[in-house]
Amino acid sequence: MSVKRKPLSNEQIERKREYARKYYSANPEKYRDNYRKWAIANPEKVRVAVRKWASANPKKKREASRKYMTGFTSDMFAVKLAEQGNVCAICRRTFSEKLRPYADHCHNTKTPRGILCLNCNTAEGHILKSGMGPRQFGEALEAYCGGTNDR
Repeated sequence: MSVKRKPLSNEQIERKREYARKYYSANPEKYRDNYRKWAIANPEKVRVAVRKWASANPKKKREASRKYMTGFTSDMFAVKLAEQGNVCAICRRTFSEKLRPYADHCHNTKTPRGILCLNCNTAEGHILKSGMGPRQFGEALEAYCGGTNDR
């Protein structure tokens, strides 16, 4: 037989929350460890929660992804964009709705470098993956095209 409890008052609820906040701030490792264990045991629930959060917070999701992938915080991105005069660091075209800015970073050191347009960012990645340096690639491209600038 279960005993029916009287519902907690708002004051009691607030006291419990305050106690939990203090306990958490005094023991964060314990909470993190418990959450990790729970997350490992419940991967589908974690996936659902992450997707729900991401769809409710697209701007925060984009900022977190940019920080994780490129090392650029939103503030760093804005400052770098202003330093570059709102233009691509390579081709110098002005960013707009059609020409969006992308954060570029060094894949070896994971440090932020600059803001590029999609074409320059993609080309830079392909050139580095080719095993040639940018100068070597430029010389090879010049030799291949025969010095012409036709497309």
